[in-house]
Amino acid sequence: RDEDFVENMFISNTHENILFITNFGNMHRIKCYEIPEGGRQSRGMNIVNLLQLEEGERVAAMMTTNDFADNKYFICVTKNGIVKRTKLAEYKNIRKRGLRAITVSEDDEIVSAFLTEGDCTILVASRNGAAIRFDETKARPLGRTARGVRAIRLREDDYVVGATKIFDDQATILTVTDKGMGRRCAISSYRLQNRGGLGLKNYPVSDEKGYVCGIRTLGPDDDVILIS
Repeated sequence: RDEDFVENMFISNTHENILFITNFGNMHRIKCYEIPEGGRQSRGMNIVNLLQLEEGERVAAMMTTNDFADNKYFICVTKNGIVKRTKLAEYKNIRKRGLRAITVSEDDEIVSAFLTEGDCTILVASRNGAAIRFDETKARPLGRTARGVRAIRLREDDYVVGATKIFDDQATILTVTDKGMGRRCAISSYRLQNRGGLGLKNYPVSDEKGYVCGIRTLGPDDDVILIS
């Protein structure tokens, strides 16, 4: 449809839980089989027909999980550089209208969310080419409705465009700009720092090369799909 675009794709099994995180900071859950199956070229179903969203509320991130085990954590990062880490077990009793996953300020919104098992490092990247990598344990587990703590200190006119978890030292980081430029770097290029600093230079942004619009962790056998 006009002004519509693809933002996320993933593979899920029939009985897995699909978690939806909205810009208002709420988490919704449905089973994969509850989404009607469609053909390759079908338009699909609007999410508002599957979830009970408030006016102006939209999905900001999605993920899948088999269970809500005590060793799993839900991590989300916001546009203003806030990170929050919560035990996934706190969300196992999600109501029909969803549960509060994070308290988000009026001028802020969620840009990335993912699940970990407590043994990852996190890389947060900004539009103007800064990035910071820190151990996830530096963000202590918080309650379900807490606001979170600072992940990166942003310079003026900068904001976070994405965050990714790093679980393999052999992986690489793909950085993509809004002008279609892309570059892969070894994990070793991003030394571990303390959470809340200015970070390192990740990409030399410019009007010609563009400004960072996304990052991903890639394994040696991963494929990448870029959608304009």
